[in-house]
Amino acid sequence: KGGIVVRAGKDLGSAREEQRLATGATVREEELQDGRLRYTRVTGTGPDAGWVSVSLGGRPLLVLDGQEVPGSGPVAGSGMPSFKLLDGNFMPALGLGVYRSDPGPDTYNAVKWALELGYRMVDTATFYQNEESVGKAIRDSGIPRSELFITTKLPTHGHGYEDAVRICNESLGLLGLDYLDLYLIHSPNGGKLVETWDALLELQRQGSVKSVGVSNFGRKHIEALKSHGGPL
Repeated sequence: KGGIVVRAGKDLGSAREEQRLATGATVREEELQDGRLRYTRVTGTGPDAGWVSVSLGGRPLLVLDGQEVPGSGPVAGSGMPSFKLLDGNFMPALGLGVYRSDPGPDTYNAVKWALELGYRMVDTATFYQNEESVGKAIRDSGIPRSELFITTKLPTHGHGYEDAVRICNESLGLLGLDYLDLYLIHSPNGGKLVETWDALLELQRQGSVKSVGVSNFGRKHIEALKSHGGPL
């Protein structure tokens, strides 16, 4: 409570109100109850105080001050709030992970139904062995690629410069994609961290991946990459 929210969606208001809270208005949260926010208006036009719906049809109508307005990043049109990464790209706040989801109908249906419900981020990995099923569900969804955020991960046996590049390209083939939105080193346990990180940066420069990162890393592993002097 006390946070600042910014109006980001269709104007809503009580039918009894002659004036409704305008898109872009800044308000102070007073109370949140049953999906509606009681507010005091700080800037913009509309009633000085009142109630406003938090979402409409699953699409957020309010975002915290400082967060990106839904639809302002590379997932434009999804209606999903997003966060800005250090490299300037945007990542949806909510996604579907398919760890322990069997390849075939289980993964295909999970991804397909999630996309139908409004999800736009899917997180898979070479280790999960279901990238092909994820890719088929993506294609069959008919959702424009620009609205999706697809993440996969490099397995430990793929560490090293040449192996990392090769396995990333294999993942792209299985997913049926021209690029990945995020490619992660799944674990530090494969060693060769600096060499592997350099490979991911090269894949990023080539346009095969938009953003790169790590998973399951501890502080010492991050420090090893930092001491190498390359971008993080």
